[in-house]
Amino acid sequence: RKTVFPFWAQYHQGAGGSFINTLVGSGPGSSKDAKGGLSVHSLATERFPGYGIGLTGLAGLLWDVGILGTCAVLGLFIAAYRVARNLLQKTPTGTLRWANLKGAEAGVAMVGLSFLHNNMFLYEIGFQTLSMLIFGYIFYVQRTQAVVGADRKYVNG
Repeated sequence: RKTVFPFWAQYHQGAGGSFINTLVGSGPGSSKDAKGGLSVHSLATERFPGYGIGLTGLAGLLWDVGILGTCAVLGLFIAAYRVARNLLQKTPTGTLRWANLKGAEAGVAMVGLSFLHNNMFLYEIGFQTLSMLIFGYIFYVQRTQAVVGADRKYVNG
């Protein structure tokens, strides 16, 4: 799983990759090793069969959307985790909202760590839906949290 990163860097430093591909990738789905279905013709199947270039989510992101896209996705996870953590500090402990935020915080961390282990975030619609529901809940709470009074106490909206 970790050998794909030096391979990606070596490919993009040599004659095989370009500066544009390094920044923005080779296109969505290019790292998918498809044995059938719609994405039979991808970079992984035509140029690197058997290499497993999209074995992990992080490696797949690098091949598909490059450094810029990978940084954007990782930035989204970092932002969601930080927002959930900050909202937890402002939410009364023991409430339903606090419990939901604690679960969302843990969910963001688990999905984020899965980038190092599997590629489900890239190719599994159920995993993507779960991730977006977690993000949606966190950002919904952030938008509906109301500031009350001069002492800036936060209450649940």
